[in-house]
Amino acid sequence: MIADLKRRIADLESEIKEYKKSEEMLFRERELFEELAATVPDVLYRINMLTGKYEYLSPVLESMLGYPLSEPLQHPREFTLRVMHPDDRDRLSQEIQKHMADKKGDSEPLIVECRMVRSDGRILWIRDSMRFEWDGDQLMAANGIMSDITEQKVMEDELRSLSLTDELTGLYNRRAFHTLGEQQLRLARRLDKKVHVYFIDINNLKQINDQYGHFEGDKALFETAYILRSTYRESDIVARYGGDEFSVLTIQTQDVSNDNIEIRLDQAVDEFNKKSYTPTPFRSASGIAVLTPLRRYRWMNSWRGPTT
Repeated sequence: MIADLKRRIADLESEIKEYKKSEEMLFRERELFEELAATVPDVLYRINMLTGKYEYLSPVLESMLGYPLSEPLQHPREFTLRVMHPDDRDRLSQEIQKHMADKKGDSEPLIVECRMVRSDGRILWIRDSMRFEWDGDQLMAANGIMSDITEQKVMEDELRSLSLTDELTGLYNRRAFHTLGEQQLRLARRLDKKVHVYFIDINNLKQINDQYGHFEGDKALFETAYILRSTYRESDIVARYGGDEFSVLTIQTQDVSNDNIEIRLDQAVDEFNKKSYTPTPFRSASGIAVLTPLRRYRWMNSWRGPTT
């Protein structure tokens, strides 16, 4: 009896030692994980979906969003509402709900992109890659990584802008004219409005290039863009179509007519030539096409000839 009791005590002591050893190993592993997580620029997290609380949230969040870690740990829902850009809340909620409904019980990751507002008011673009844990039909936890992709988004916007913008003049290019023009045509049809398309070219660009060099030729193109910007409305699509050719698309309104625009363009050219220090006067020729809601393009006035 006593021998059995001693043996049982020895077994318990051995189990306690193993338990402590395992506990120490887990503690060291957690310390190592947190050290590694602190070196990663992304925010790692785990949310208990039953309580809505973070079980882990890497401290990188503080430098990313500018808030102390205690705020999301103590008040996760309120913190999320504070930092989430208001224009993205509904969309993000719908994406998560749809994913959970379609992939119920599945661990397939969900990747979403949204904007978050830093404590200093600066807006960041965040990519959140999350994976859900299920116990049957019960959602248990969400593990995720949040990455700051703001620079990537800025680069994408710049590339998108470059692909639609003429590098020399800053006007839209031919691609943009067609892309945005299609949108304006659809809008005009809905509003039952006429669309005016103006074609302008520089008559003497070759002469400028030959006599004074391409620097002056580029300057003439840039100044033409300035004249067109000052003549047409911000809502009009003004583009360098290619070479010395420019095009403008406008939706007709009651206060704007072809004659008014032609007069404004002539006045802008005359005013420019009076003030300009360019070696040769600016001359252009222009034509107008009118698209009615029920007809295809038809020409009006053809080419007006030089404007001096």
